Amino acid sequence: MTDEQYDGRLVTMNGMRRQLEIAARSGIEYQIQVAEHHKKSYYTIKVCEAESSARDFYHATICKPRGRRRLIKMDGSEVKVIFENNGMKVGE
Repeated sequence: MTDEQYDGRLVTMNGMRRQLEIAARSGIEYQIQVAEHHKKSYYTIKVCEAESSARDFYHATICKPRGRRRLIKMDGSEVKVIFENNGMKVGE
């Protein structure tokens, strides 16, 4: 079901399911996500339509020493992790 099929009901889609529906309508999307700590969940900081610009932004993104970052590709109902990196300690 998409948001249009709910016809104004109070039910809304949240989280990854909602993001998949948005991606299904717009084609392929690339998302750069960051987690502040290795035990916390990811949140999206940027969405790109071109893979080259998403890769450039991913490599320029700096995460905290105990954090994580990842670049995912969303195509319809498929989510694929392209890059994932744990934060590095200072001096590494």
